Amino acid sequence: MNHNASCKTAMSNIVMALTVMITLLFLMPLFAYTPNVVLAAIIIVAVIDLIGVPTAFQIWKLDKVDFVVCLSSFLGVISSQSKRGLPSRLSMDLPNSYPDDKA
Repeated sequence: MNHNASCKTAMSNIVMALTVMITLLFLMPLFAYTPNVVLAAIIIVAVIDLIGVPTAFQIWKLDKVDFVVCLSSFLGVISSQSKRGLPSRLSMDLPNSYPDDKA
């Protein structure tokens, strides 16, 4: 959010954190009656900018194995919980992280 608002200093993080805390403290009872579908839509709209499709295309052009790991971790987190998706991503990328000794 700070990038979209063109914030330049760390003070914007403090203001954002205080705003979120005050919102959660005083407005949380209003969200209790909001359907889960509406809350999910709010989260999707807030997080949609975090998905970098052009970056995924760059990864595809550079290294196909890294792209498969990237895509599988994305699908793993989307289809299951983060607690399952992220460790599966790490276990897939572990063999690729060691340098080759064939030099």
